[in-house]
Amino acid sequence: MHSVVARLLEWNQTHAVCPDRCVHELFEEQAARTPQARAVSFRGEHLTYEELNARANQLARHLRRLGVGRDVLVGICMYRCLEMIVGVLGTLKAGGAYVPLDPTYPRRRLATMFADVGLTVLLTTDEALRSLPEHAATVVCLDRDWPVVARERGENLPAVAGARDLAYVIFTSGSTGRAKAAAVMHLGWTNLMHWFVTELGVRPADRVLVISSFSFDITQRSLVLPLIRGAQLHLSPLHLYDPVQTRHTIEEQAITLVNCSPSMFYLMIEKPRQSAARELRSLRTVILGGEIMQVITEKTNKALGKFGIELEEEVIVWKN
Repeated sequence: MHSVVARLLEWNQTHAVCPDRCVHELFEEQAARTPQARAVSFRGEHLTYEELNARANQLARHLRRLGVGRDVLVGICMYRCLEMIVGVLGTLKAGGAYVPLDPTYPRRRLATMFADVGLTVLLTTDEALRSLPEHAATVVCLDRDWPVVARERGENLPAVAGARDLAYVIFTSGSTGRAKAAAVMHLGWTNLMHWFVTELGVRPADRVLVISSFSFDITQRSLVLPLIRGAQLHLSPLHLYDPVQTRHTIEEQAITLVNCSPSMFYLMIEKPRQSAARELRSLRTVILGGEIMQVITEKTNKALGKFGIELEEEVIVWKN
């Protein structure tokens, strides 16, 4: 019994020093260190850390004028674009919590999500506006309405939200019935992000590609990982997932880190295997989660070997 207790105590030696700032504050610090470095890219357009920080600050001031503050929920419903990242950071800087909403979801599901969290402000774009159900939130189109937002000052704002305040609200998949809203506080999010960037050794040379749905929880960490370490965030140009086109993007943009579900990754490497080996050679780290990890076909098993990947007790180990 003594040895069991000793082992449990050893396993629980989990104390670690974690930043006492919110993730958007960590981003601000990074923007001050590397203002001219490229922060986010999408379809040939880019924003530097300085530009992204300034736009997020302008949006934050505009949102505060609309009543956004501590724990106020702001919906963000738009297809992948630079404005999406401005929306996330701007909401956090205003002190609010964002709710990621995927415009490709059925309108009926979006209507339920809108109603469940009672949004007062909604950030969107003209393209996504057509997909939205009826709602009572104040709409800010970040493309059409940007000239109004751009009148605000671009310097950093005094912090409003703290560690115990909401960062974002995410919906479950609804696979067991009605999708449920789950709240994430800044304290837990900062802790998780600090662990990820430290454990994975995320560095300025990394290029992180987001291919999962904006409403998927793993997407939230994919958005933040590069921006608190001076790396580059790349948004997939595809509204819907295509494994072949995603491989092309990884090769063209020299992507080094991808975070996705196992089934999405398996489709990328399963066939044609020679093309996959060539197009994915820039990858340094692949994070898989959200599903059981298993080899689904004999071809996939052979393909994993070509990449120097081992399947150990249902854990993918990338050997690049």
